[in-house]
Amino acid sequence: MKTIKTASVEQLQLIGGFETFRRTLLGGPYARHLERPLAYWALPSDRRLPLAFLGRTLRDLLEVPYAELAATPGIGQKKMRSFVKLLARVASTDPTALPDDPALGPENGPTRV
Repeated sequence: MKTIKTASVEQLQLIGGFETFRRTLLGGPYARHLERPLAYWALPSDRRLPLAFLGRTLRDLLEVPYAELAATPGIGQKKMRSFVKLLARVASTDPTALPDDPALGPENGPTRV
């Protein structure tokens, strides 16, 4: 008998969150955000960061389907949760307040909306 693997409620919430932020961030006002690496949005207090994603740009990450990102070696559900939280941080950053200098991180650069 073949077993059917079902997604947990948390997995479905993560997929939904990823898809929501993907649509939002790929919209026009966030164009400057997309060229920055995910590490730009990380804060020193963040835990369980998806290290395999930190050097990749937001555009690169958002062009990959959720299932493929989740299948990355070393990336589990907790790291995917942290990734979606980082996407929420990106989406809450005022696109007009993003500094021109990519070295300035979100803690001393853009303002939140």
